[in-house]
Amino acid sequence: MKVYLDKNFSPVDEDKAVMAKVIPEDGSAPYFVAVKKEAKSIEVKDWRTDAETRLKRKLDAFFKKMNDRIAGFLSTSPAWSDIPEAFWGEVGLEMQDIVGAELYSVALNSAQRLGSQLPLTYNWELVNNRALEFINNYWYREVGYITGTSRQTVQDSLTAFYEQGLTRQELEDRLVKFGDIRAEQIAVTEVTRASAEGERAIVDELAVEGVTMVEVWMTNEDEKVCDICGDRDGKEEGDGWGREDGPPAHVNCRCWVNHYLPGYDWTQ
Repeated sequence: MKVYLDKNFSPVDEDKAVMAKVIPEDGSAPYFVAVKKEAKSIEVKDWRTDAETRLKRKLDAFFKKMNDRIAGFLSTSPAWSDIPEAFWGEVGLEMQDIVGAELYSVALNSAQRLGSQLPLTYNWELVNNRALEFINNYWYREVGYITGTSRQTVQDSLTAFYEQGLTRQELEDRLVKFGDIRAEQIAVTEVTRASAEGERAIVDELAVEGVTMVEVWMTNEDEKVCDICGDRDGKEEGDGWGREDGPPAHVNCRCWVNHYLPGYDWTQ
């Protein structure tokens, strides 16, 4: 059977034991057992929820500031030309800094949590560099997409102002609603991504040293889990999914990955 630490556990004794999920080889239902462990652990949903809440709070303030500036640009007969083109570049740079720093922190936290569970040593500087590489290669590109979506939303809202006869207040309310939705989506989706990539920074560094860890897709196993993620729950990488599939698998995805060392007895 395969045994690996479950990140959705309820501690038995936070200083001495956690819960581990056991997957029997005969295909029967997974179950949980208490596992001895020296390092103190906390529930993954707790720290990830904290990270999501912290990021959403910053994004709420970001989108409010952005919308206030847009409202200030618009004349009594609002038009797209009222908004300076340079404004969108400023918005993109500000979002890079706000979200990039938070995601970097999440990735490092995730890497440290996995690293503390392993009976192995690794080069933390190289792991840190891998986390930075993720931020530089992914997030800074993603900002361009998000900024483009914001631009399109403002354009669509201005069109609706005339075609649907919106009031100025309705126009501004429409932009506020968009900001609220996007803040939530970005916080949940990108914390999920950064958490997974943080663990992979450790895994990839160990792979260079010849140590192979197995990645397992995990869900919250509740009514919010979609069919895509539900089908992957508890399955190892390569069994119907690969890294390119996530997590996240979609916007607002709450899944995560667990890793285990084949042949290592977590119960010792």
